[in-house]
Amino acid sequence: MADTYDEGMRVRREVLGDPRVDRAEAAKTPFNADFQELITRYAWGTVWTRQGLDRRTRSVATLTALLALGHWDEFA
Repeated sequence: MADTYDEGMRVRREVLGDPRVDRAEAAKTPFNADFQELITRYAWGTVWTRQGLDRRTRSVATLTALLALGHWDEFA
């Protein structure tokens, strides 16, 4: 099995696109680097790659949560 970080980065790039991920990576600081690694490894590399839901269903669930929480800027 591939490293969960590498898998997470692959899925993250596929879902969000290279430009957005590149901007986030360029904006990493010593303060947030560990958090960025956690999100990439756990959320993208474990949650988004596990069996049970296809990517479309995961995306719909994520969009629903963002909508419900009023994170309108994420829809741009």
